[in-house]
Amino acid sequence: MKKSAWAACVLLAACEERPDRFNNGVGLSAPVAMDGALVYSAPGRLGFIAVDVETRTPRVHALGVALEQPVRLSTGAVVAFDTSGERLGILRADGSSALYALGAEFDTVWPAEDGTHVLLSRSGSTQGLTNASEVALVDVYAPASATNPARRALPNAGNRITSVVVSPDSPFGRLVFFLSESHIAIVPVDAFPTAAARSVPLAAGVTPRLARFDSPSDGVFDVFFEAAGTADLIHLAFEGEGAPPRPTLNLLPTHGSGADDFLVVPPIADAPRTLLAPVPREWTLALVDPSTGVAKHYQLGLPAARAALYSSELTSAPEVVLYANGSNRFARLALAELPAKKSKAITEFNLAGAVAEVLPAAGGSRFVVSHAGGLVQLTLVDATTSELVPFTGTDTLRSIALSGDTERVYALSYGYPGQITEITVRTAATRAVDAPSVSEMLLVVPSGSGEVLALVGNNELGQVSLSTDFTAWSDVRDFALVGALEEVL
Repeated sequence: MKKSAWAACVLLAACEERPDRFNNGVGLSAPVAMDGALVYSAPGRLGFIAVDVETRTPRVHALGVALEQPVRLSTGAVVAFDTSGERLGILRADGSSALYALGAEFDTVWPAEDGTHVLLSRSGSTQGLTNASEVALVDVYAPASATNPARRALPNAGNRITSVVVSPDSPFGRLVFFLSESHIAIVPVDAFPTAAARSVPLAAGVTPRLARFDSPSDGVFDVFFEAAGTADLIHLAFEGEGAPPRPTLNLLPTHGSGADDFLVVPPIADAPRTLLAPVPREWTLALVDPSTGVAKHYQLGLPAARAALYSSELTSAPEVVLYANGSNRFARLALAELPAKKSKAITEFNLAGAVAEVLPAAGGSRFVVSHAGGLVQLTLVDATTSELVPFTGTDTLRSIALSGDTERVYALSYGYPGQITEITVRTAATRAVDAPSVSEMLLVVPSGSGEVLALVGNNELGQVSLSTDFTAWSDVRDFALVGALEEVL
């Protein structure tokens, strides 16, 4: 069986007490949360299996092919390659499904930021994308046709292609960017099979990555990339006639040893739009004006490698948090105060453990920080006030999930028994229940009546427990054997 680049943990069957016809070992994929359902694939099951979390009713969306691990797009649609990589199955949020013949074998997906399209390629391991097959662009919401998927050969300018980015809609339509060492090639989505690629040569050794998009005014589209291997950010400015027009290339220096992450910060008060880039090897922060290329630098007390914008409820202004995975230091930058206070607009504080993951919560005004090891498993952070609420435990934190409105966080921890804790982010109020025997992964599933919390295990065929009010759990075991698999056996 071909291994997809989306490969994930596969839940293996425990067949000792199953009917004989299941003894061949039916293995469900890891589930994906979709509106109102958990979506699976299973080897030998010819399509998607969607389990309605309100009725607990499974349904097979038959496509006639066995699918690999499903992946959710930002629109809520789910896509998966078939096991040969020559077809792509799609299940949309409205319940419709489709199968697209790709005409070649693919194993990698590059989703558009807005979830409307996916670009498919074949990886070449350390050699980047290969020319062994075409790339294919699929419009997820259009029917299969002679032009959907749209195919074309890889652009052959520059060195090996390391990644692909599909832009959101812009004044010049959606654009596909093929990124390679010393080169960027640009192809419009609307004319993907036939349009000549716009070629943007870069200096030797410069590899673009990590795209950010911005449309500051009508008829203008800016695309920014980090330039790996340099201390620069790359700015492509699209303006004028053409589909798309030839962009103007600007190199924006951050100085020092270069950034690992950056943000586009909108204009605040009298301050213009800026690019904010932490430079971890220098322990500094660079703010770059893209219109002039002028960079200002601020010293930090931590090697910040990541940055996130948030909306402060106290100041009613956008602010930034800075952090680095593996470090216990955290910083808040008050953007509106920066011109006058300079480095004093940066507040730093210590967390009780090293950062493993940072999730924006409570409408973006607070953060949930999970920690790697130690007694403190989670910390609620109000960056504006520096208020920290740590949560300790002797059990191992296994999985966390945010409610759809990000006002509550659910934490699954291993122990005897395992425990699920619900934390209200704004008040830090908690309540906890013993976890059912299923204890692998937590998912929050939106549904018509609100949300369902799903607790999924990997030791049984599709074993899952569901809760609509947190304290009352309905134990649903082996739902895949009830109806869904019957339809395809």
